[in-house]
Amino acid sequence: AAFDQFYREGTHTGYGYTVVWADAAQTQLRVRHVEPHSPAAAAGLRRGDLVLAIDGQPPQAVAQGLPAVTTPGVPRRFSVLGVDGTHREFTVLSATFSLASVASQRVLQVASQAGAPRVVGYFAYHEFIVPSETHLDAVFREFIAAGVNELVLDLRYNGGGDVMMARGLASMIGGKRVDREVFAEFRYNSRNAAANFKLPLTANIGLLPGPPLEGLRRVVVITSAETASASELLINALRPFMPVVLVGQTTYGKPYGFQPRTECGTSFNPV
Repeated sequence: AAFDQFYREGTHTGYGYTVVWADAAQTQLRVRHVEPHSPAAAAGLRRGDLVLAIDGQPPQAVAQGLPAVTTPGVPRRFSVLGVDGTHREFTVLSATFSLASVASQRVLQVASQAGAPRVVGYFAYHEFIVPSETHLDAVFREFIAAGVNELVLDLRYNGGGDVMMARGLASMIGGKRVDREVFAEFRYNSRNAAANFKLPLTANIGLLPGPPLEGLRRVVVITSAETASASELLINALRPFMPVVLVGQTTYGKPYGFQPRTECGTSFNPV
């Protein structure tokens, strides 16, 4: 049920926030991300808030992980210091909420030494899940309408997901130039070699989450150590066909695929 909830429904049960140490000495634990439709967002938790305590636990204990919550209606108490210096305390009830796979997007006009300004589309994409099709469609239609000719893809917090969604996004970025080129080659061990196959990129709009963004000279990808799996697959798949510029940290490094199976009420992912 949890597998289907995330990958097929695009929802999560909990509070909708993540935290991270903001300094090497691990003295400042800050809110890294807040899901826009989550109860944490509704309560006023914001990216950048300094965590003083959660459920009475100090930052060190919070960073190690609080007890998992998988049902709605469980209270969690926050004590935070905002970036403006305001101390806030509030209680949040867990709930089931829709994930915003595209966490942020914007169109920027950037001056160019070559003449006309570049129109840069930026978006942060957090998970390759089936419900994100509608999010990607809306973003790319906005970019096309704005005349975007440069793309910045933020995958800092994207740990992977559905390979077909990754193929779709790569095809939308590459456009007609990548049609029928190899996106990925699935290679199994000697006991299952008959199942090997190549998955192509496509310009067939019926197979894509949204319209391709044609004419991009390059794509700039923002990465972190948590950029993994399908995110790394997308980066590597586009590199033979267009310049892919990485900005940020070295990615996680997961050169393997998982294929989900469900047996006896449990979903698992064989490598």
